[in-house]
Amino acid sequence: MIKGPAPVEIITVKTVIVSFQLPAMPENEFYGENIVMNLASFLNIDASRVRITKIVRETSSVSGRRKRATGKITGVEIEISNPPSQELNATASAGDLSTDQLQNITTAIVNDVQLGSTLKTLLNTTGVAISEPPPDPEDPNWQNVAKENKNEGYEKLVQPSQMRLHSPIVPLHEGAPFSTPARFQIYDVDGNVVNKLGTLANPWLITATIKAGTGNAAAKLVGTTTVKYNNGWANFTDLAISHFGTDFVLDFAVTYPAAASFSLTSSKFSLTRRPLKVNIRNITTTILQNSDVAIELELQDGVTSQVVEKINWRNHTWAVNVSLDGMEYYRGQMSGDRSTEFNDATGLASLSGIRFTEPGMVILKIGVTSDPAEYSLEKQTLINIRKRNVISSSNNASQRIGLLFDADYDTVVGSRYQLQFQAMMGNYLSQLYPDIILNSVKIEKGSIFVTFEVSGGSSLMNSTVDSLCGAVENRTVFNFRGTALQLSKYLTVDGVDYHGTKCGAQVPVIVKEKETLSTGIIVAVAIVGVALLIMVVAVVYWRLKIVPKTQTYDLSSPEYQNRAGSSKRSVKGDDKVDSNVNSFVNETYSSVAPADTAFSTFRKSGESTSTRESKHEKAEK
Repeated sequence: MIKGPAPVEIITVKTVIVSFQLPAMPENEFYGENIVMNLASFLNIDASRVRITKIVRETSSVSGRRKRATGKITGVEIEISNPPSQELNATASAGDLSTDQLQNITTAIVNDVQLGSTLKTLLNTTGVAISEPPPDPEDPNWQNVAKENKNEGYEKLVQPSQMRLHSPIVPLHEGAPFSTPARFQIYDVDGNVVNKLGTLANPWLITATIKAGTGNAAAKLVGTTTVKYNNGWANFTDLAISHFGTDFVLDFAVTYPAAASFSLTSSKFSLTRRPLKVNIRNITTTILQNSDVAIELELQDGVTSQVVEKINWRNHTWAVNVSLDGMEYYRGQMSGDRSTEFNDATGLASLSGIRFTEPGMVILKIGVTSDPAEYSLEKQTLINIRKRNVISSSNNASQRIGLLFDADYDTVVGSRYQLQFQAMMGNYLSQLYPDIILNSVKIEKGSIFVTFEVSGGSSLMNSTVDSLCGAVENRTVFNFRGTALQLSKYLTVDGVDYHGTKCGAQVPVIVKEKETLSTGIIVAVAIVGVALLIMVVAVVYWRLKIVPKTQTYDLSSPEYQNRAGSSKRSVKGDDKVDSNVNSFVNETYSSVAPADTAFSTFRKSGESTSTRESKHEKAEK
């Protein structure tokens, strides 16, 4: 540990350290100076840049616990670098080695040993290990050093013996990478995989070529034809052949270092013609009635969806023509560009100035043909045209409205007529409510389930749902390709059942749990009702039976006769009494005194209490 107030400057020097394993020899036979001179001569550098830093001696075990050095030498470590400098900004001396030179020295030693050439014989060595100098941080290989973490010690150099194909290559079709790509490993004489050949900066390279006289004479290899041998593998992941043909054979060989002689030949295989499809690369996002629409097309591999960049790989030219389908449902027309050609340089085709006269949904059919007449391609896409003055607003509500046809999806629609069915339903809603924003129409199995994604103002949404309620209630019939399809009594709004419970209600739908009265409240209301009924019956009985008995009359007197007649007339008013009782039960009289209410119910209309009392006094007289 260094301590103190002054800063310490550390000067590092890049070095190559090589460890040579030697046959055991006595010290007096050690030829260290010859090793230095021979190595400097082999590398063509100044001998002052080569230094022995360590001599490795043979060891023996003592009592099974310690090891001690004997007199025989079994190895030597050599450092190759510029001499250390005492100055931070020292001027380079004659013979100093640059970073690139140190990298080349490392490569020369590694390749010579792995190829089994002259160095091992020249130095009479039985094994070599090396520690590479790290690249500069700005060098791309710096990342490889960080990943492999190989700079912490020596790396033993292994001589390769054989290159093997990991598994047979399997082609797909012309222009496409192989389904099973070519992958190689290289083994040593003991059958172990050699993980590293060459250095980090200069790894060994393997190149693929088409064997002369096989396959299609016009064919070329495309993709990465030369790959690095890295971590025990050489992988040709994107290798492809440009033209179809039969009896292709590929050759694979180590092409760096040039002195390497490892190669391998594949078995024969054939390639079929490349399937293609048309893809809409770009299209105007929001298509408005009577507004320009721009479309950009590209060609893709029909299996891998890889973009075909070189569209004239077999001298083809490509023509484009567009037309409309689903016109039995759409009321408008199309104007503008209907034909164009693909550009060989960009590999793209462009259509512009296309316009649609009416809002709704229509199918755009894009046909692409080649010259020579080898390919005929078609792409269909559903175009959703919005009314020009209908603009989406943040205040608009959005909803998913679901309808159902009780019919077999696969029989009526299937994948073949999916777009046509979408167009029919989209135009139905657009024509019914042209001011609503129809975002999409989705058709799914489940008999035939239709989902509209719509948005608009709340009143417009209410009207739309109400109209669809009516269509569902009336079991509206649609005619699709000669098949009559009747709407089922089924309607959902945002996934919630709507038909039969909320048709005619306002939307958006808010679902609440049904409120129910508790058993206690129901019992209390029943008791109060019975009590009121008993009170009414008691009052009627008292008024008709008890009150008359409290008065006495002479049976022969005129007053009694008149009173008896009056009582009889009161009894004849029973029907009127029942009506007054019912009115009392069903109405509220909280503002009138209960006693007065009970009695006033049965008084004759227009007769006051004072009049009744006057008649009673006359009767007594």
